[in-house]
Amino acid sequence: MNKPILLIANNTQLFRNFQKTFTAIDSQTPVIYVKEVAEAVDYFVGEGIYDNRNLYPLPKIVFLDLNLSEGLGLNFLEWLKEQAEFKDIAFVGITESLNHEYKQIFSNYGLDFLIDLPLREKLFLKLIQSVYDNLTKKQFVILPNLLCNSVSN
Repeated sequence: MNKPILLIANNTQLFRNFQKTFTAIDSQTPVIYVKEVAEAVDYFVGEGIYDNRNLYPLPKIVFLDLNLSEGLGLNFLEWLKEQAEFKDIAFVGITESLNHEYKQIFSNYGLDFLIDLPLREKLFLKLIQSVYDNLTKKQFVILPNLLCNSVSN
């Protein structure tokens, strides 16, 4: 089983867009969707319904909605930063309001990419394809609505 893509967001439309996009990009890579930070923590530590690593391997890429209620997306990033065992996983922040605060978060939390939504469907596909190619194939393309850290992964 390929390592999955993990989407942490409380937006089912975003999940549908991701699922459709990743089916087009790489139909062999599953997309796992969790709506709450607590569920994401369970996934990462292998607790609850995620206790079987054969069924729920650690993801290769995590897309995290930074706009989760009550700043929980940022709390999750802080927790992740303290967990050495997850340092090889790529993290992509998603926001609908790219501003100075999120640019600071991008720098401070070591996100690999920061995506500014909403995007038209074709640009969304190109943007996610670019992020995926960079993180898995080390092919890099800069697109609008995308901030990225240096390509050193």
